[in-house]
Amino acid sequence: MGGGFTRNLVLLGLLILTGLLFRSVLADATLPPADLVIANGPDPRSLDPAVTTAIADGRVLSSLFEGLLDVDPRTLEPVPALAATMPEVSEDGLTWTFAIRDGLKWSDGEPLDATGLRWSFLRFLDPSTAARFTELLYGVRGAKAFNDTGDGQDAVGIEAPDARTLIFRLERPVPHFAAILTLFPLYPVPRHAVLRFGAQWVKPEHYVCNGPFRPVFWRVRDRIRVVKNPHYRCADEVALQTVDYLCTESAAAQLNLYVNDRADIITEVPTAAVPELIRRYGEDATGEFRPTARLGTFFYRINTTRSPFTNRKVRLALSLAVDRQSIVENVTRAGELPARSLVPPGTRCASVEYEPPLVARFDLARAKTLLAEGLQELNLTVADVPVFEVLYSADVVDQAVAEVLQKQWETLGLRCRLVNMDGGSIRTAIRQLDYAIGRSSWIGDFNDPSNFLELFVSDSGGNRTGFEDAAYDSSITEAAPRAASDAERARLFRAAETRLLAEAPFIPIYHYVSRSMVKPWVRGYHRNVLDWHPPRWWSIER
Repeated sequence: MGGGFTRNLVLLGLLILTGLLFRSVLADATLPPADLVIANGPDPRSLDPAVTTAIADGRVLSSLFEGLLDVDPRTLEPVPALAATMPEVSEDGLTWTFAIRDGLKWSDGEPLDATGLRWSFLRFLDPSTAARFTELLYGVRGAKAFNDTGDGQDAVGIEAPDARTLIFRLERPVPHFAAILTLFPLYPVPRHAVLRFGAQWVKPEHYVCNGPFRPVFWRVRDRIRVVKNPHYRCADEVALQTVDYLCTESAAAQLNLYVNDRADIITEVPTAAVPELIRRYGEDATGEFRPTARLGTFFYRINTTRSPFTNRKVRLALSLAVDRQSIVENVTRAGELPARSLVPPGTRCASVEYEPPLVARFDLARAKTLLAEGLQELNLTVADVPVFEVLYSADVVDQAVAEVLQKQWETLGLRCRLVNMDGGSIRTAIRQLDYAIGRSSWIGDFNDPSNFLELFVSDSGGNRTGFEDAAYDSSITEAAPRAASDAERARLFRAAETRLLAEAPFIPIYHYVSRSMVKPWVRGYHRNVLDWHPPRWWSIER
């Protein structure tokens, strides 16, 4: 991987100032180098697609598996993968029929057909699998009932009448169902390996997959190495022979690897380094660092079951007191947009660009008025409001944002205590409603407003605020899916999001940008709003 001595000297002082110490993850100097190395993040939770949710895990899985449909990295449109063509959809939108390619194989040479695909989808829904995102398939007839109870598998609307036909029968229209079927939790898993090895099927010596690569080893806290899969359906189109996914615990470690030419791609950089990186590697320099708008929102959930946050005006006052522009200019600093909505700009309803309602804003005078009105409705004064806890993670940006919010809410006369917790503990506390206010985020899995707005449907596993609104639920789950056109669907979503923002069960802070760095010799890496880059398309041209 090319030189970079001058660039290393330029960044050396910056790395020391930000406390970054180089620690090589090349534990074995005799290991032959991979064609391409990506600093990916922490070790995956699992290499079973059904049970993992982390984006870093999904990047590894995208090299190992392929679903019914894939995403074109340039257009982000669903395209055929295991399916020979795009599905045939009935006029009422309730029946989706897929023709499966002939001659598909798993990485061990065993055949892959529609029967195996049906089994894999049912395994995903089986509650004993403990899959995390089963809501993805709740539009399928009988799927939720089976997932809730473990009974009624035969009633689930997934059929394989023959080896090359797979049919989904939906309970209600799901216009974005094709996009759902591109997601990594729904990648198929090998029935024969799972039944033979049980939970141990994910070990490299037992692992079977169907994507462009297969794993050869996984050294914890070091790397996962994958090699080209000769049984992949279009192996002749895969340029790379080997890829290393380095297990890195911090953005600091990633940047060290990059500037020392030990990684071709990194997925994150330290916030403190952003201004210098833009100057040295930005679009006006080498082009290796180009923060790009991403479909993702950083926000704080509010426990609406806990006083005084049971009152809508109190919640809205907290949101109005947040100076988001100051946060993106002085804290995040990589071109993030202040979030005035939950759904990020750039989201589409198929053929129509969605225009989110820009409701959230900084208005301290209005915040004070609403707080006074809300507390009066609760028969409280500002002095009566106890100190409340705000949960944040150890990430330096998270801490800085939390400190800004603490100061801005003090201008309302409200006092909060910042509580640092690891990400898993925060998620547990929020899931159990054992919190007052807690940091959260959502990164879009596919480009559709529903991917964000369904989070706050009353019975959604992503809600976790205690917020319930039947009118909002109906708009998202009933009216919008049955809209006569993309434009009408977008209008219904916008009205529903306006209602959601007025109820304020969360406080939007900023919309994400991707922070990857990519060496000039990497080809096939197309920056996009999903920040999704399947390695099937990568190549090296030095």
